[in-house]
Amino acid sequence: RSGGEAADFLKKFHWTKAQQNEVSLMIAEEKLSPQQAAKKWVERNENVWKPWLT
Repeated sequence: RSGGEAADFLKKFHWTKAQQNEVSLMIAEEKLSPQQAAKKWVERNENVWKPWLT
């Protein structure tokens, strides 16, 4: 497999503008740190990111 696991992940990774905006709004409106917003998004969206890892 060319590129290994990282390449496989990047081929599957797809993050929409709406998803990016959701995290940005958590940072701006809820005053979360980027790390806190990312954690919250990951917890709420397992169905989105889980396929990136398989």
